[in-house]
Amino acid sequence: MTEGAERVWAPGHDVRHDAHGAGWVQGSGVGRVTVRFEEPWSGPGRVRTFAVDDPELHPSEPLPLVRGDAAT
Repeated sequence: MTEGAERVWAPGHDVRHDAHGAGWVQGSGVGRVTVRFEEPWSGPGRVRTFAVDDPELHPSEPLPLVRGDAAT
């Protein structure tokens, strides 16, 4: 990304926040990005809005759809 370029966060993309953990982009625009912090196996998660250039917000790989400790 070039200096001064605005980060783009597409709805549905997986992200990780240094303080809040794993989540996904619910929407973005006007210099803000709204993230829902939840996991596939959790209930509805909390929602937070950040500046698009928040240094603690990072793109992330998708979480697994089942827990690693799930019985097979």
